[in-house]
Amino acid sequence: MSTTTPAQENAIIKTAYGELTVAFWPDVAPKTVENFKKLARAGFYDGTAFHRIIKGFMVQGGCPNTKVGEKGMPGTGGPGWQIKAEFNAKPHVRGVLSMARSSSPDSAGSQFFICHGDAKFLDRQYTAFGTVIAGDDVLEKLATVCPLLLLLIFAFFVCIRQHTSAYVSIRRSFCSSFLLSLSAYVSIR
Repeated sequence: MSTTTPAQENAIIKTAYGELTVAFWPDVAPKTVENFKKLARAGFYDGTAFHRIIKGFMVQGGCPNTKVGEKGMPGTGGPGWQIKAEFNAKPHVRGVLSMARSSSPDSAGSQFFICHGDAKFLDRQYTAFGTVIAGDDVLEKLATVCPLLLLLIFAFFVCIRQHTSAYVSIRRSFCSSFLLSLSAYVSIR
């Protein structure tokens, strides 16, 4: 009797800059991998933006508040639940996919980051659960987005929530266009 090993599923993160293909590490973070897949399959990540970009460190996404039209502050949203940390020995080096969280170890929900450079100071403190296997050039493009422009975009979002003038409408349109360029669509294959 022969047994077949099921094909490993990968995440495909589609952006305006191209696609990132991520291989999961279910052997070290099974619950985290399943949570990410569940959210991706439900379309949770579709239209979310990479809202925190620090060249040489990481790009962070997965916040539902970054979708165009959402009301919450970008970087503060989640799926409505949190998962238990699965810290492991995988090093945080370029291309590693890891869960973002608050100061509480068990506070991750949907937000994730991809290391743009070595961040070994995060080892065993954040749940690494995959790595980029294709699309390193896309990671580079995402990580080198103008940080001042990104800051201005989110500052405008704060202003937009407080004003309704035509000037703000123009800014909202510009901000929405820029966020769409940083938006991701995640599928599992």
